[in-house]
Amino acid sequence: EKIWVLELFKSKSALTIADEFRVAKNQFQNIVKHEAEVLEDVENNLSAEKNRARFTTRDEDINDLVLTWLKDATTRRRPVSGPLICIGP
Repeated sequence: EKIWVLELFKSKSALTIADEFRVAKNQFQNIVKHEAEVLEDVENNLSAEKNRARFTTRDEDINDLVLTWLKDATTRRRPVSGPLICIGP
């Protein structure tokens, strides 16, 4: 997608592109500003996810158990709401 934006930027202004996509023009300007990095990432088949920090907590086991419980409860069509979660079993 960033390559496509770079191609669009050659023929249109950042403001025009931003209006078309209904986003801030800064997003397009940042892509153009880092054009060399974008092209290098595409050339090396790197994912756009590489720059996202992965947040982990010290309670991953608890998080996994709660997620498993939530999936099970919603699969069984049991109502899951804020008070239910706060009260617990």
